[in-house]
Amino acid sequence: MTDVEKLILEKLDNISKELQEVREETSLARKEASLAREEASLAREEASLASQKSDQANEQIALVKDMILQTQLLIENEISRKINIIGDGHDFLKMRLEEALRLEKVRERMELEIMDLRMEVKKIKAHFQIA
Repeated sequence: MTDVEKLILEKLDNISKELQEVREETSLARKEASLAREEASLAREEASLASQKSDQANEQIALVKDMILQTQLLIENEISRKINIIGDGHDFLKMRLEEALRLEKVRERMELEIMDLRMEVKKIKAHFQIA
C-alpha cells in the first residue's frame, strides 16, 4: 500500500468517525426535540386547565357579586322600610306616653284639689256644726 492510499484510508476513517459522531449527535438532538415537544404538549394542557379554572373562578365571582347586589337591594327595599315603620311606631308610642303622663298629672292635681275641697267642706260643717 502506498502512502497516498494510507492517507486516503486514514482520511476515510476519520470521516467515518466524524460521520458516526454526527449521527449520534443527530439522534440525541432528535430525542431532545421529542422531549421538548412532549413538554410543550404538557404545558399546553396545563394552560388549558388553568384557563378552565380561571373561567370557573370568574363564574363564582359573578355569582358572589349577584348575591351581594341582592342583599343590598333587600336591605334598601325591605329592611330600611321596616326600620322606618318601627321608628314611626316608636314616635307614636312616645307621644301617647307623653299624653298619658300629662293626663296623669292633671288627674293627680284634680285629686289634690278634691281633697282640699273635702277638707274645706269639713271645716264649714264643723263651723256650722253640721254632722
